[in-house]
Amino acid sequence: MQETSTNDIIIYDGKVQKTPQELLNCPHQIITYKRPKELWLRNICEEFELPFSKTIFASDEPVDDIYYWCPDEVIKTESNGHCGFMSFSTILTGSPDHHGKIRTMIANHIIRSFDMVGGLIIFLFDKNPWGKNALEYANEDLEVDPNIPTHHWMRSLHLAAAADLFQCNVLVKRSDAHGWNCYNTMTYVHGIEKMEYISTLPSILIDNHSGNHFEPIITLKRIL
Repeated sequence: MQETSTNDIIIYDGKVQKTPQELLNCPHQIITYKRPKELWLRNICEEFELPFSKTIFASDEPVDDIYYWCPDEVIKTESNGHCGFMSFSTILTGSPDHHGKIRTMIANHIIRSFDMVGGLIIFLFDKNPWGKNALEYANEDLEVDPNIPTHHWMRSLHLAAAADLFQCNVLVKRSDAHGWNCYNTMTYVHGIEKMEYISTLPSILIDNHSGNHFEPIITLKRIL
């Protein structure tokens, strides 16, 4: 992981421009990061019957507060509506080729959540920005052909559901501002207002461009 310095103005919260020194003084949630261990990746693939080919991670240097870091090396994905699911496939298996199966797994997880706790989960989803149409999105995902482009791209609902399904933190670099969004079981159940990092879970990193394009992150560089 690299370190870099800059005196350029950085966009913060999508509207307010702040200097690096001002960003250093901003209150934020401290999120540590250590790359996923190969054993965890292999266990996930075995549990969900995904073929594991390799780990994309080489460096094991931990980060004590990801707020001060941004993506350095990423793996490019096609802008075809499958990029978010391809990112998960690449991180977990070492190959983007299993994105269709991962999309189906996430969709079924959402559908099972409605069945599992009945009215309670529907009520919670209805309080969330994505929850109103959660079941509709999941059922539409089951009809997506993984071999052709689609407009059914990954949403916050999918990120939270995937984090819950795989029992990890999904840390997404914000496209409109400095900082990261953290998805996990808390987010899946309670909505995006519950983006609270769970330090006991493994974490994966995903870069977000323009709101709906995603790429898996391999390494980070320090910017503050």
